[in-house]
Amino acid sequence: MVRKSLQALTACAVLATSAAAGAATNLALDGSFEAVPVPAGEYVIVGQVGEWLSDTHGIEVRNDNAGTAYEGNNFVELDTDRNSSMFQQIRTRPGQEYLVSFAFRDRDGVDPSSQGVQVLWAGYVIGTFNGAADWEMRQLTVHALTRYSELEFRAVGASDSLGTSLDAVSVIAVPEPQTYAMLLAGMVLLGVGLRRRQD
Repeated sequence: MVRKSLQALTACAVLATSAAAGAATNLALDGSFEAVPVPAGEYVIVGQVGEWLSDTHGIEVRNDNAGTAYEGNNFVELDTDRNSSMFQQIRTRPGQEYLVSFAFRDRDGVDPSSQGVQVLWAGYVIGTFNGAADWEMRQLTVHALTRYSELEFRAVGASDSLGTSLDAVSVIAVPEPQTYAMLLAGMVLLGVGLRRRQD
């Protein structure tokens, strides 16, 4: 009897842990822009990086050129020969809350009026960022209304080929309170069961 109870409790804890881990999956594919091979010290301008697309003047992917990446080797600057943008369709669940995270950094030695990146979710501006002398992380909470939600980044400073860098983009589903409650209950019951077994 004790053995079956422990197995059931363990299964409950495993399911709760799996649900919480699943909620932490990054839904933004290639958030560090490694899908394009760029030799060290160089940069390329492309129309697509993994699932990221640009229909406005391309995406400038850099590798140890005018800065270093926040994570991995590559990062992007959304001011190619003029202000540009990039977007990705994120698979979402209507009604679900998500956490959008990213690192940004202004380009060294460039006037602040040339810097800035704007973030849009489902076509709505959710923030504009600049003024970071070194990499800074930002997190924004958003809600999904449809099965796919578009995440977009736009350069907003002077359109002069010098702008703010971007890296480490992620979109994570925020676990619902019942997921945490199930995880906690499973762990407590597992602990109680193990203690009884030892007695």
